Order: sequence, then structure tokens, then C-alpha cells
Amino acid sequence: MKRKIVIVLILITALLGGLAALAVGGSSGDPLITLGYLTGTFLPGIEKQADARVDEKSAEDYETYQKKLDDSAALWAGKAGLYDGSWSYAAAFTPLTFHRGDTVLLSPGSSLLFLEGSASASAESGEMIDVSSGTSGASIEALTVNRRYLAGEDAVFSLSALSDTAVISYEGYCKVTQGTLDVLPFTDIVSTAWYYDSIQYVYDAGLFNGVSASRFAPDSGMTRAMLATVLCRLSGAAGQTGSAPLFTDVAQGAWYYDAVNWAAQNSIVNGMGGSLFAPASNVTREQLVVMLYRYAGYKGVTDQASGTLSKFPDAGKVSSWALDPMCWAVSGGIVGGRSDGTLDPSGNATRAEVSAMLERFTALFP
Repeated sequence: MKRKIVIVLILITALLGGLAALAVGGSSGDPLITLGYLTGTFLPGIEKQADARVDEKSAEDYETYQKKLDDSAALWAGKAGLYDGSWSYAAAFTPLTFHRGDTVLLSPGSSLLFLEGSASASAESGEMIDVSSGTSGASIEALTVNRRYLAGEDAVFSLSALSDTAVISYEGYCKVTQGTLDVLPFTDIVSTAWYYDSIQYVYDAGLFNGVSASRFAPDSGMTRAMLATVLCRLSGAAGQTGSAPLFTDVAQGAWYYDAVNWAAQNSIVNGMGGSLFAPASNVTREQLVVMLYRYAGYKGVTDQASGTLSKFPDAGKVSSWALDPMCWAVSGGIVGGRSDGTLDPSGNATRAEVSAMLERFTALFP
């Protein structure tokens, strides 16, 4: 903006000397330029010329700096042997998925747009520029989703996934060295999360997957239909068909139809009354415990309910029909309190909590 103002002033000064020749806004009897001509024609014309010169100069500057950066990148590329086939080149932004344990290198002048997951970046020399914020540094502890980053001159940056899976879109030279870790395909799971091993267990066991190819949604709830399906898979009964409808809101042909009927026939679920199962409702923590308790009975491994809930300040909120199962689950270490020390029996059970309880349950009753 300051550059534009300076150029406008220069142009005005240069052109004021020839104003008499431009006095088309006046007349032969009155050579003075009218105010209307100045504000409506002359000054807008000067500003237009200034805009054109600013744009031209900006383009020249960009091309100059881009060429300098490209030349530096090309020189470095030659020294580093980028053309030996171990590096990939993308002339336009190209998606790239990498995993925890992998190493992703970006050459000088390369840029990336961070899309999903969690990752850090570091360099032995040079700086990475956060184009979105205008800041730069030799390392970035956590890349920000939807921000663009540029590897500066002489900077070779190394990206490391903090989540099991991360996604970028890059432009320039990139090299990926795959790690040997057994990782999950989800961008919203990090290895330091308390539930990581539990999710690894349910995923590897085929009990349930993510809500999409790249998201597990650990903090989201699980529906009653999904939990019935998980227990059916755990039992090995998945795939059994042919039973008559037991609930009016569980339609034949629904993906969970056979699992819900199996669970009902084996007294693992009773429904919500009035011939309803409420398959789309989220399962609560006490409902989850009751279903696990009944499943243990179905497998013939239920221990007698024992223990106390006295250490939980909200123990009195546990429903009467869930009291014995809750005591059983707490004494067996299947259920613990939430971060605030409560049982929260009527709260929705998250997908992470279901994973943890299933892992603990199968450890007790393999």
C-alpha cells in the first residue's frame, strides 16, 4: 500500500507539468481543469497506472525470488542426487499419506499443505516457513491442519507423523522412507493416547473399524446396534442368519439385523420395551457393562458379582438393573472411573471406552 501511494505521488508530480495540455475538462476561455475532471478522470487514471506498475513490480520480484529459490533447489538437488530415482517430484500439489515411523524429506523450495493427522517437522540447517502465518523456524512441534509450509533456501526438512497416519499435499521434491512399525490407518489416533493399545486390539481382532478409512473417532459414541454387532463378532457367531424379526424397529436386511437378533436370542440384550430395540441410540456406560456381563454369562465365565462402588461419588446413580453387573465390572478392573473420578453410568460410552473394556474383558476371559 505504501508503495502504491509513493508511485501515485511520483506520477502526479510527473504529470502536473503537463496539465495545461490535459485541460480538456475546461475550455479555451477558461484553461483551468475542473474539479470533476480531476476526481472523475485524472486521479482515477493515475491510480490505475500506479496499480499496473505495482502489479508489474510485484510480479518481477516474485519471479526473481522464485528463480533464486529454484536455482538453489536445483543446485542442491544435483548435489544430493535427487535424480537417482529415490526422490519423487510433483509439479503440482499431490496428496501423500505417511505413517508413524516413516521419514518424509522435503528438498529446498518444496512446499506442503498439511491435511490430516498430527506431525512435526525439523531441519539440521535452514528454516521452514509457515506461509499461512508468515513465521519461520528450524523446527515445528506440531504442523497445523490447512496451513501451507515452504522449505527455505538450503533447508532439507524431515517430517515425522505423531499420529499413526498423516496426510499432506506437496509440491517439489519428496522422499519417503517407510518405517517398520505396526501402525493404525487412522489420522485421529496418536500412540501416546491412553486408549491406543485398546484400539489396536479391536482393530487387529476385526471387532470394529473406523468411521471412515482414515478416522476412528475415539471420542464419539457407539450405537446399540454396533455394540451388538461387536459382541456377535467376538462370539464367532457373525454370519448366522434366518431368525424371525424380534423387534419392530430392527428391519430385515439392516446390516445389524442378524447380530441384534442373535444377542436377543441369547439374552444379551432385552430391548427398550414395547418391542423396540433403539438400534441408533448410543449405548450408555451402564448398558455396556450389562451387555458384557450377560455376554460373560452366555460364554459361561461370569464370576459372582462382588465388590463395592463406594469410592465413586455418583454410585447412587447406577440403575438397579445395572448394579450387580457394575460391581462385577469394577471389581474385575473392566471399568474404571472417568477423569473426574465418577462412574457416569448414564453417560454415553465412547468408542475408545468400548475398546478398552473389550480388551480388559478378553484379557480376563480369553
